[in-house]
Amino acid sequence: MKIKLDENLPLRLATLLKELGHDVQTVHDEGLVGLSDAKIWEVVQTESRFLITQDLDFSDLRRFAPGSHHGILLVRLHSPNRRNLVGRVVEIFHSESVGEWARYFVVTTGRKIRVFLVQFRAYRGLQRRRIGSRIVYFRHLLEASDEAMGPATGQLHGGVPRPRG
Repeated sequence: MKIKLDENLPLRLATLLKELGHDVQTVHDEGLVGLSDAKIWEVVQTESRFLITQDLDFSDLRRFAPGSHHGILLVRLHSPNRRNLVGRVVEIFHSESVGEWARYFVVTTGRKIRVFLVQFRAYRGLQRRRIGSRIVYFRHLLEASDEAMGPATGQLHGGVPRPRG
């Protein structure tokens, strides 16, 4: 996975994610420290990278709608010291299928992971489902029939439960 670490994350995290086989670059490595969020976002998108950050400026789902970018992991810890940040992100990369998070907006706390999937053009209501430790939010297509959504297993493409009814 191609990843960009924002300046508010420990550099040690880049080393650990590289050891897990990811292509990781940091804002520090590229001399982007102190630049505006807009400039950093432009670089992240130009390089087609998944952004990992603590910066709440990247939390606006209207501006950073799932599906309109290469993915964001927003880390929100109660006690965001270096050890906790590194530990939580590495734990997620060990336990979750993060490679599937491209184009998603993901928020993690110390205990939960919220995954916001690609938004569809026509939808009804935000749906919420718990899958293990993850809370997954998605929109249900209005124009799709049950046949278009797949067999009667309650599954959307990618194995995410589809709402019944």
